[in-house]
Amino acid sequence: MCGGLTYSLLEKETTKTIIQKANALYDDALTDPYNTLKMNYTPERRFKGNIVGISITDNCVSSMLHRKLFGNTIRVLNRYYHKHMTFKEMKNVKLCRETPMIMLKEQTELAYKLGYKGVFFSRGGEHSRRRIERLYKAIQAKGYEGFKVDLNNRYNVCHNGDDCKQWIVWHGNLELERE
Repeated sequence: MCGGLTYSLLEKETTKTIIQKANALYDDALTDPYNTLKMNYTPERRFKGNIVGISITDNCVSSMLHRKLFGNTIRVLNRYYHKHMTFKEMKNVKLCRETPMIMLKEQTELAYKLGYKGVFFSRGGEHSRRRIERLYKAIQAKGYEGFKVDLNNRYNVCHNGDDCKQWIVWHGNLELERE
């Protein structure tokens, strides 16, 4: 465990329990009427690839993914899902919920501890540039140093066409191709 929410999946004694908890949240994602990305949470896609870490709370989950395409960089906040919040619950949220900011910090620390030279997270689809810009502002507001954003270029995060060209925020080395 790294901090309070993040676990390395290289620590085998924690893996089974953490995967069970993550699967329960991903199952919720499949039936959440507010979730527009249900295909990302199917059993086949949840842990696809080299998942090296996972962050989990009672209502939120995300993972850390490495692909050869990323070089010595790792994708954080991967398969991020947060149970729907009511308008009343969201009323006090400024820029971004607290949980992904904590996960980002812990996953970044774990990535460097595991020997990676950088981290990034990405968003694709409609309105994704605006979401990335808002998340970057939340990172700055938190005082997290060293994160960068490129609002002029999307980056290739996989090899499956236009869906793979996404806006990113990164820390440290970045070994992705620009669009």
